[in-house]
Amino acid sequence: MRFAGAAIILGSVRIVAHVDMDAFYAAVAQRNPALRDRPLVVGADPKEGHGRGVVTAASYAARRYGIRSALPISRAWRLAEAARRRGEPETIFVRDDHALYREVSARIMAILVPAGDAFQKTSVDEAYLELSSLGSFDAAVERARQLKAEIVSQEGLTASVGIGPNKLVAKIASDFQKPDGLTVVRAEEVQPFLDPLRIRVIPGIGPKTERFLHERHIRTVADLRTLERAQLAEWFGRWGEDLFAKARGRSR
Repeated sequence: MRFAGAAIILGSVRIVAHVDMDAFYAAVAQRNPALRDRPLVVGADPKEGHGRGVVTAASYAARRYGIRSALPISRAWRLAEAARRRGEPETIFVRDDHALYREVSARIMAILVPAGDAFQKTSVDEAYLELSSLGSFDAAVERARQLKAEIVSQEGLTASVGIGPNKLVAKIASDFQKPDGLTVVRAEEVQPFLDPLRIRVIPGIGPKTERFLHERHIRTVADLRTLERAQLAEWFGRWGEDLFAKARGRSR
């Protein structure tokens, strides 16, 4: 089912879940028992620090070394080597297997599709579910727990789920307690939840916009919310008006 643009609402409750697989590419590789719990990097061949290309994904253990997706693979190798010299576990580098990722993703999405009123896949490892017909956030939490357990049982992988009154809040919430998280933000909790968070959590704010706002002492969502709509529109055009709404937790 395609995710509807308009809310599916029973009474006054809208409930949306965002399901986000944890370190998906790395986690798929780590279903191999020999790689489980190891620092692992998926991407180009590092060629002992002389490789070209970037990191596709890093396990949570590898992220503790400062390795992140999109990092040059040569830099990732140097960080891994520095960690090894400190006595940390050695990092394993593996190549991408996109055919396998698509196969696993298809099975996970097949679990999710019938679980909601509507479904929207946004990437190989993320999807939204409309859960408004359940009628309460408590029922949505139970549905999310069931889905998380089914994914673990069938695929040996964990997912983090955010539940909120719209897609924006659900997506931000899904990243709040990774890995294997479940974060619920009810309508009356949206602003207290968002306000202390760094502005980078707002979709669309990248490094350049973040630097621009930091230079103006805007670091948290609460700071962003102090700005008038006209000021944001002056800086960012039509997107500034969208940013004004997002700082208040408003979205489709």
